[in-house]
Amino acid sequence: LPIHIPGDTEKRATNIVLVDGVKVFIGDVPLALLLRLVVELFKNKRGIISRSKLINTGFIKAGSEFQSVGRLRQTFRIALGNISPEEFIETCEHKSIRLSSHPSFISYDREKLLHHRNEKIRRLARRLP
Repeated sequence: LPIHIPGDTEKRATNIVLVDGVKVFIGDVPLALLLRLVVELFKNKRGIISRSKLINTGFIKAGSEFQSVGRLRQTFRIALGNISPEEFIETCEHKSIRLSSHPSFISYDREKLLHHRNEKIRRLARRLP
């Protein structure tokens, strides 16, 4: 599915992500996690990142890593059609996860993300190609 991260917001902390043209509303914390998965996907085509690395870098909290990933998956349920949230964000070997997409299906407005109110999102935007 095509994923577009336009860097647009509604209200104070609601970001818009388009998945196959469907608007998904997402908070800053889950958006940062999604962007971290996107950054990893552009870094290496498999896009696999360990949960422990996500904990150590502050993207998910220790002890609630399954809840954090589960909430992110459920956020996209309405836009996934026949794809399950568990297929969209896959659990991989060695307690790792990945966004199951190809980088060519992901687009974003880097300029808007570079000016996002959330520092973590701005830092991730700098890492996007």
